[in-house]
Parts: sequence; structure tokens; C-alpha cells
Amino acid sequence: MRRFWQLIILFSLIIPIAVFAQLTPSDISITSIPANPLPRQSVTIRIQSYAADLDQSMISWKYNGTLVGSGVGMTSISVIAPTDGNTGLIVATASGSGFNNSSVSLLLRPASVDLLWEAADAYVPPFYKGKALLPPNGLIRVTAIPAPTAPKGVVFRWSRDNSVVQDLSGYGKSSILFEQETLNQQEKVSVQAISGTFAGDGSITIVPQTPSVVAYKNEDGYINYAKGSTGTIETEEPGVVLHFEPFYFSVPGAIGGDLNIETRLGDEIVNTENNPTELRLARPDGGGTNTINLSISTDEYTLQNIKRTFTMIFR
Repeated sequence: MRRFWQLIILFSLIIPIAVFAQLTPSDISITSIPANPLPRQSVTIRIQSYAADLDQSMISWKYNGTLVGSGVGMTSISVIAPTDGNTGLIVATASGSGFNNSSVSLLLRPASVDLLWEAADAYVPPFYKGKALLPPNGLIRVTAIPAPTAPKGVVFRWSRDNSVVQDLSGYGKSSILFEQETLNQQEKVSVQAISGTFAGDGSITIVPQTPSVVAYKNEDGYINYAKGSTGTIETEEPGVVLHFEPFYFSVPGAIGGDLNIETRLGDEIVNTENNPTELRLARPDGGGTNTINLSISTDEYTLQNIKRTFTMIFR
């Protein structure tokens, strides 16, 4: 009898016994990249596990009930996110040595968040149809506009250069206002908008631009902003009044008070105290050329300055 039990023990050590276990949802994790996709955006879905060897497992993928892929070690798949307001259910099922079928799911709920920015204190002339560009150290206002399907009570979490701006984030804080940093060649702003099941991301990159100045003709009080020059101006008139417009300087008040403007005709300063943005020139006998050197700067923003030379030709 003793010999019999010894043989039983020996065989139990030699012959492996297959034991199948059921993995729990916590044993397999599923993620999407990006985490908060936009409508109709390509999304990569991945699964991983520290409890099972998924690389050796048979994995099948279903998207809203339709099989979209299967194979050994297929731990990721790419799908297209549904349209705004709709959802997509991803189910991954794994089966391998040592465990039965185990499934994990992920619900795609795409949400869009648009970001609009403006250079809050950048000056542009009246009736300017373009967008005011951001001057160095100028004020930026960024506004988040969630998709129409977003519910009320959205919480906004703002970040600058991947660092959360806690004091500007919170319930209903759909916009932020800040000053462009001197050492930053660009400003990257991102936001997370969250409310219940709604979760959307948005990001934008803003590059500051060098201010500019354009010369126009002032014809009896009328300035045609559609015809400007940054170099050479020609005329056959007996005289001309040039009107200079600065672009993309930080001007919270008035041009005359916020900007330092110096106009030189050759080497002579010819600034007009009452209106430093205008210069009156008379046509020399027989015509001729005038060289105008204009410099504009600010006391508060050292990086906002420009020097430009204009050539006035009288035919």
C-alpha cells in the first residue's frame, strides 16, 4: 500500500494539471489614444495585462457589436471615432493558456472643444479686416467653445506649455487672459472641458510676431486703408500728407500716449506734436525724392519696436 501511494505522488509531479482561471476586468486595462478623441478622429485602442501574456493570446475586437479584428497578440487596433453626440463601444476579448475568455470594454464618447484666441491689446487701424497678430509680451485671450452637445456646468482645466494654470481653471471659466512670456518663442495653450459624461480637449499654438508700420496717403481727411506701402510711395501731386499706421503694438490707450514715434526726414527730426503719425511733404521744384526714417517703440514693452525707411518720390 505504501508503494502504491508513492507511485501516485510520483505521477502527480510528472503530469501537469491544466487549471483555467477567469481574469477579472482589473487584470486587463484598455485605453484609447487620444484619451478624449474628436468626432471622426482616428483612435488607437490598446489593451495590456500584468496577469496574462496577451502577446501569446487570441484577441478579438468588436466595435458596436461588429467584429473588426482578431489575431494572436493583437493588443491594439485603430478605429474611427463616432460623430459628435454619438458613442462607440469597443469590446476586446482575450483567450490564452491558463485562462478562459476574458473581456474588457471602452466607451468612445467624442467631444470637440474649439479654441479661439485674440491679441487683447494689439493695435490695428480702423476697419482692419484681418486678425490682429500677437506682439511680443502682449496680452492673449483664449476662449474655449465646447461642442453644442456639451451639457451645462462645464469645468475648464487650462494649461500653458503642459503646466496646469490652477488659478485660471474652474467651473464656467471658459476663457483665460495672460501675457506672452519674453523667453517663449511660442505659446501653447490647452484645455480640458469636463461635465458629467462630456470630456473634450483642445489645444492651440500661438506665435508672437514683430510689429509693423504701413504708410498711407491722407487725402483731405480720407485715408484709403486698402492702399498702403511699406517702402516706396510715388505721386505727381504738388504735395502729400503721409499717414503712418502701427500694426500689432500693445496699445491699451491712445497711440500718442502709448507709443514713442520719431520721424526723420534725412537726419532732421520732423515730428508733429499734435499728430505724430502724420507727415506733410511738398513737391520740390522739378520733383525729387525724400527719405523718411520712422522708428516706433514703447516704454513698457522693450521687444515691441520697429525702424523702417520709406522713400517718397515726386514725379
